[in-house]
Amino acid sequence: MLTDKDVKKFEEKINILKKDYDLFLAGIIKLEPLNAREELQKWLRKHTASEIVNSALRFKYNTLVSKFSALNTYWDRMVKRRDMLRDKISGHAPPKLSREPASSAPPRSGPPESPRTVAFDRVDSPDLEAKAKQVYQRYMEAKKAAGDQGGPDFGKFKATLEKRIGDLLGRSPGGMIEFQVKTEEGKVKLKATARSKGKS
Repeated sequence: MLTDKDVKKFEEKINILKKDYDLFLAGIIKLEPLNAREELQKWLRKHTASEIVNSALRFKYNTLVSKFSALNTYWDRMVKRRDMLRDKISGHAPPKLSREPASSAPPRSGPPESPRTVAFDRVDSPDLEAKAKQVYQRYMEAKKAAGDQGGPDFGKFKATLEKRIGDLLGRSPGGMIEFQVKTEEGKVKLKATARSKGKS
């Protein structure tokens, strides 16, 4: 059962997250607050079926849920617009991320390391940055081998990677996300595949 204290804490967390996103979208902070957003989404999923006896409190809670849902849609739209604008200015597109079955054909060309995958099981993993650098290095090497000297900087690449990991893990809780660099028809792509833990 949710209490007045729970609902107030939920409201406070939404307001804090909104301020963090405002700072991120304004360019004041560099990293998108994905971890805090995911934690709030987990809390909301946990209490989806929780009972609220007081009708006024229930109305307030439902209003906050609607507000958070609208903010999520707004944040996704603004982050996408921000990335598109940055790409247009820099002339470089972010890595293309897509989901593909593990049985896809191997890349036609590229460095020997590109078929290997790097797996992530959570966004807040302590070794996420090291793994992200590994994926980034393979991605840039593949682009160089394909004759493309351009590409995103590591900070932008990592932010894109984190967002994709968060999105896919949100759809497949308890699983893991594998990233694989592939070169197809001269174009370097980063493939993301959601898997269950322990499944090869």
